[in-house]
Amino acid sequence: MVSLVAFGYSYKYFFQEVVTHHIKVHDCQISESSCSVFIGENRSLTIDVLPRGMVPTKIMDINVNLKGFIADKVLINFEGIEIDHNLPAYRFDETSSGYFNTKGLITFCTLDDMHWWANLVIFSGNESWKVSFPFETHKAIY
Repeated sequence: MVSLVAFGYSYKYFFQEVVTHHIKVHDCQISESSCSVFIGENRSLTIDVLPRGMVPTKIMDINVNLKGFIADKVLINFEGIEIDHNLPAYRFDETSSGYFNTKGLITFCTLDDMHWWANLVIFSGNESWKVSFPFETHKAIY
């Protein structure tokens, strides 16, 4: 059992793809509106998550538009702040040139408001960007 756990951590450490640029966005809440971010060198992205509110346990439609570069792979994952919780990454499909779509789900329901980061990760050639967007979910009402 111990060797299985050690293997899991070593796999994550040695085989996880490296992010070369990390941008934390503070002036936009993706749960409330679409967000556009200038990445540099004539590169930008727009992300839009529907439905608004990012309600836990509800399937979300996530669209990304990339301008100024070609992506080899685009992923998104959701990282809890108050509770250290990283949900699995969702991979985007390219629907047309520069436009990507995926379905996502926050499978973690809380009994109180919770803060999160939505980490959009873009791989392009030898570079990669992790663009983190803050948002919050509200306590579940039963």
